[in-house]
Amino acid sequence: IILSCLSILNFAQPLMEMEPNDNFASANAVPATGSIDGNLSLFDVDYFSLSLPSNGVFTYTYTPDPNVWASVSFFAPDGVSYINGSPGVVQTSTTFTKTCLSHATYYVKLDFDDINGSPGMYNFSWTFNPAPGTADFEPNNDYGEAKFVNVTDSVTGHLRFQTDNG
Repeated sequence: IILSCLSILNFAQPLMEMEPNDNFASANAVPATGSIDGNLSLFDVDYFSLSLPSNGVFTYTYTPDPNVWASVSFFAPDGVSYINGSPGVVQTSTTFTKTCLSHATYYVKLDFDDINGSPGMYNFSWTFNPAPGTADFEPNNDYGEAKFVNVTDSVTGHLRFQTDNG
């Protein structure tokens, strides 16, 4: 009876990393919030892509098994511009946060340390928290694109986000 009850309950299991995902083009697409288990081996690189549904804050954690060392990098939608991550290899569970992200697709790269690391498993987990308020109207980045606002009106928007695409 206990086993049948447990099968009815839907325990959230982490996703599993799928090869090939060794470059931006073959990155595993993941939801805006979740967790994935993966395996890093010699000369391995794992890429993940996630589409943020709105402006907000992205927090992610790399938790390796012992000696599964890797560098962790977070990239902008162009797949080239580095946003944040580890300055070197990560040897223990480490969390990173990036604020002021805009609605777009971003990439995470886990690059195995072939010199010091040992092949093995890791968990990569992440959360996305939407920014409060609403994004401003775009485009509005120069005088020619300015939106008319009456003196008595108020405007709400997001400043200093990764891109200005609301």
